[in-house]
Amino acid sequence: MSGTTSTAPKVTIEQIEAQIEKTVYFTGDQGNMGNGQPSDPTLGLVTFCMLRLKNGFTAIGKSAVASPENYDKALGEKYAREDAIRQCWAPMGYELKTFLKKLSETLPPSKDDMPAYITSSCTYAKPFSRQEFSDLLGHPVHEGKDPSEIGYMLEMPTSGNENIEGYTGYCIWVPKVDFENDWRLIGGIDQTGGGSGDYLSRMVTEKTQLQDKIKKLQDFNLSSQFGQLDVTERLDLNEQLQAMNSYMMALTRRISRAQFKAQMPTV
Repeated sequence: MSGTTSTAPKVTIEQIEAQIEKTVYFTGDQGNMGNGQPSDPTLGLVTFCMLRLKNGFTAIGKSAVASPENYDKALGEKYAREDAIRQCWAPMGYELKTFLKKLSETLPPSKDDMPAYITSSCTYAKPFSRQEFSDLLGHPVHEGKDPSEIGYMLEMPTSGNENIEGYTGYCIWVPKVDFENDWRLIGGIDQTGGGSGDYLSRMVTEKTQLQDKIKKLQDFNLSSQFGQLDVTERLDLNEQLQAMNSYMMALTRRISRAQFKAQMPTV
């Protein structure tokens, strides 16, 4: 049985990951020695992960083992990071809820046949071809543009600069892929036709772009310019490259799962 996909605003793990600006790992013993204290191997069994988000929020997670024989650096860092991630859900949920409340005070949930969508601002939108939008404006499609191209007509309700009769906001047209990448439907089910196929294609596009960024960073880290940077900057760039490679591996796995699901029949 196939169904529609809810696109109501929510916090996702992808959003949290995108907000992480810096990740630092250290053991209790490293922190102890950093305070000028003698080494204590038992404190080395505790691993800490500090995440700094782009807005300055800091989350600290930890993990520990009871026996030195069970200590594994990679697993310790993994579990400490997961613990730090768990602390990010509540503040990001509060931030989203605050934003949605402010949004509800200025924008109704829907308008006639145009549902309400949000990105960093809000708008009303509905599917429109380039030709249909040009007809509304009363001018021909620009030379070199495909009149049949499907996109969305957006009405910005807070612009105060009406340009089409019958609409109270300023109206623009954007291509379908740009709109569906940037905007989310407010409080309902997406009726735009976007589904697993669109979602899969966006992930594939993202992977291609990420591969290009990884290649450029790898090339820079092997250049003479990289050697001229201070130690801290070089460490951060190497950490950034490692994180991008980890992101690439996770994205590749998600694409594989989505491709498998897309091949499964619906009943």
